[in-house]
Amino acid sequence: GVVFKLPPLEARSREVLATPFQISRGIFVPTGDYSFDEYSGEFASSTSRSLSGGVLYRAGDFYTGERVNLVGKLTWRPSKHFRTSLSYDYNDVELPQGNFIVRLTSVRTDVVFSSKLSWVNLVQYDNVSGVIGINSRLHYVPEDGREAFLVLNHNLQDPATPGGFQTTYAELTAKVNYTFRF
Repeated sequence: GVVFKLPPLEARSREVLATPFQISRGIFVPTGDYSFDEYSGEFASSTSRSLSGGVLYRAGDFYTGERVNLVGKLTWRPSKHFRTSLSYDYNDVELPQGNFIVRLTSVRTDVVFSSKLSWVNLVQYDNVSGVIGINSRLHYVPEDGREAFLVLNHNLQDPATPGGFQTTYAELTAKVNYTFRF
């Protein structure tokens, strides 16, 4: 089925900043105690279908100003072994210190080879940092209490030069968990 939530949902949150931070190039949020009131509406289809998606609209307070957030997501799941999704997150922020727009694009792919082996991949890009982030995780669970991970994290930044994207961070990590039972 399709879900449409009305009336708009209200969310109240609070954040206390002990030090100022740079939220966007040249724009700083000062220290302080901030409360946010946001309203939202969502339209989404059932995730049990092979093709699903949704749109979320949220607007309201954001530190010393306001934010409008629009999120769209489309997921394709042709079988229980494969799922891929594409999402786009748009934030239009207006603060007394300055205005900025953040666009975050993500692609995620999950492959379940068996109940013991899966592979999850996430690629993200945002226009503010100009960074493409890649996270790839292979997860193996031969039996309960025993598992192994192989994780690749790789960041590429667009230096706005003819050479294109350059590697700024790359890490390959292996992790093994073994639970002793006695």
